[in-house]
Amino acid sequence: IRETADATGYSASQVCRIQALYKNNEFS
Repeated sequence: IRETADATGYSASQVCRIQALYKNNEFS
């Protein structure tokens, strides 16, 4: 997911938060 984050310009903290949201199925 880091490659995608780098391509879209997300910061590391945002990636971690997005991963957490996906894992909790809240990012739908």
